[in-house]
Amino acid sequence: MFCLAARYILIILFLAPFFWKIGACADQLMDNPKPAFLTEYYELKQQSSTKAEKPRAHSLKKNEGNGGVNSDGVYIVKEPYSEYEEAMIVMVAGNFANAAVIFESIFLQHPSSKIAPDALLMAAFSSYKANKIPDAVAYLDDFIHLYKFNENIPYAYYLKALAYYNILPYTERDLSSVKEALILFARVVEFFPQSEYAQASKEKILFLRNILAQSEIKTGVFYLKSGDINAALPRFYTVLKNYSNTVFLPEALYRVAEVYNMLGLENLAGKYRDILNRDFEDTKWCKLLTK
Repeated sequence: MFCLAARYILIILFLAPFFWKIGACADQLMDNPKPAFLTEYYELKQQSSTKAEKPRAHSLKKNEGNGGVNSDGVYIVKEPYSEYEEAMIVMVAGNFANAAVIFESIFLQHPSSKIAPDALLMAAFSSYKANKIPDAVAYLDDFIHLYKFNENIPYAYYLKALAYYNILPYTERDLSSVKEALILFARVVEFFPQSEYAQASKEKILFLRNILAQSEIKTGVFYLKSGDINAALPRFYTVLKNYSNTVFLPEALYRVAEVYNMLGLENLAGKYRDILNRDFEDTKWCKLLTK
């Protein structure tokens, strides 16, 4: 029993490639930091790919008398580590939704066991892979609340951020999931700066900030073309103030100068033109100034 327990306690620490896509312009990015708790899952998956027949996905209702619902309709509690192994096999077969149910069952039936935190986190991961984002977030909220000092708490925050990050499609009207993901990635960087997820979180933060900056620019341009200068200018200023490290800063400078020109405020327009000429000489927005 001890060897079996040790075997599965080591499982919860190695996560799969994640991918995300924001609109048509975003590429799928792979090979994010992988926690070691999924090492066995990927080993099993690799082994199964070399065989003609993949591992059989076990039914949630079993009648062998060793777990699940027996022939008399009586639910039998299964030994947690063997049930955990079954859930892993179900995951390898690609049935992530079913695996999440089994992992949740392990957690609920054996909440005081050593494997309970692993089971709860695996339920979250399985739900994430099944694209059941609300379920994944709910499991992760429970994990973060119950296991604040668990060694996998940095990953729980990271996976929660990824869950929001992968909600599709993003629209110009509703960027709430982008903003939520941005907050969560920032927490990973702030709370766990030495973790293996900090650098990946920083990269995603920059990507999300570009999305938000682009939204502000597009909205401002829309107002500008509609003749509503008073509504357009704050949008461009938002980029200057909050998203100055994004690729949309040169355009924001150009747009602010453009607005001040329209208002006849040549001194203010010249201030932003000078910054654009000095710092972004090779951009198309600087070249537009000379036309």
